[in-house]
Amino acid sequence: MAGAGYGAFSVLVKKFCLNGGLRLTRAVMWGGAAFLLIPFVQHTQGIIWNAATVAALSGLVLLPTVLGFYCTTKALNALSAAQVQVSELSEPLFAALLAWLLLGELPQGGFWAGAGCIVLGIALMNGLFDACVGRKKRR
Repeated sequence: MAGAGYGAFSVLVKKFCLNGGLRLTRAVMWGGAAFLLIPFVQHTQGIIWNAATVAALSGLVLLPTVLGFYCTTKALNALSAAQVQVSELSEPLFAALLAWLLLGELPQGGFWAGAGCIVLGIALMNGLFDACVGRKKRR
């Protein structure tokens, strides 16, 4: 459901010509915070709030959520909603890269096949192979 909602949001940003950036990011983040306030209060009663917990939560909020959303809304100014959504499928690749760099975890099994499919899909959707086969680039 989250993916469908995010995809619908991308299409609506393009349809209503909303300019991405800090203003749109701030508005959507406040709406999301209000929406999640009740579950947050219900499920965080047993958490010990210390500097490490707040730092970890702040990192999760700022890096993948706010920065990722900001980049998405800015990308929607330059690309089609379909191109942005397909490009966002690269998230598992960056998560695996960060897991390797920060935690020393190495991807195993079918990760490499999946990673190849993701990269191929992004390349096809963004027309990277059009020049190789002599076709005009789609707009």
